[in-house]
Amino acid sequence: MILFSGHPLNLVGQSAAECCPAAVAFFALLEDIYVFFTASTRRYEILTESLKLYDSHVCVPKRISTTRWSCRADATKALMQGYTHIVRALERISDDHDEMAEVRSKARGLHDRMCMLETGIYTIFWNDILERVNVTSKMLQDSQLNLNCAVAAVKSLEHFTESKRDCFDDYERRGADKAGTTEYVATRQRQRNVRLNPLDYGREPEAVMSLSQSFRVQNSYRLLISLLPH
Repeated sequence: MILFSGHPLNLVGQSAAECCPAAVAFFALLEDIYVFFTASTRRYEILTESLKLYDSHVCVPKRISTTRWSCRADATKALMQGYTHIVRALERISDDHDEMAEVRSKARGLHDRMCMLETGIYTIFWNDILERVNVTSKMLQDSQLNLNCAVAAVKSLEHFTESKRDCFDDYERRGADKAGTTEYVATRQRQRNVRLNPLDYGREPEAVMSLSQSFRVQNSYRLLISLLPH
């Protein structure tokens, strides 16, 4: 029974990744990056050349659309390690007029998304979480693991995720270093319609959160809650 105890943990992680549209979009971005570079020998060579300038041990982007949850951990790790140089490779391709206009447009789109603070934060956050989840999952699949050690491993993961509740400022800072910006993408604020809400007329205006506070409440905190083992 201990041998299969890693499966429910993977389901918890999967549910956490799918509970927020922004998280779904982030993992879709990882898949888009993988497909973009592996679809062309030339683009793949540009990427590997860029990565080798940094560190020959840095992994190239990984595919995530598989049933193995560990693939997501591998994908976020590869993105985090090679973030700056993947951005540079995309920029180089987007400026290469020997490439088709469609390819240059796709490269520019991926480049711009990686230069968003939100993407930088998600990269750091998910790499941090998935790395620990993956290690714990592998421990739980060890046929030699006893029940006490299995419970201790899950408890350790729970304490780890709980400790991350107050780490948003650190994620934001490190995400800004990756993305090269401290600015969030401005989102359109929905205005209340007085005609549709006549009873609200004259009330004090609702408190307006900063984009940082909004991102923290709607995304990071929500995801951390979902990740906690139950």
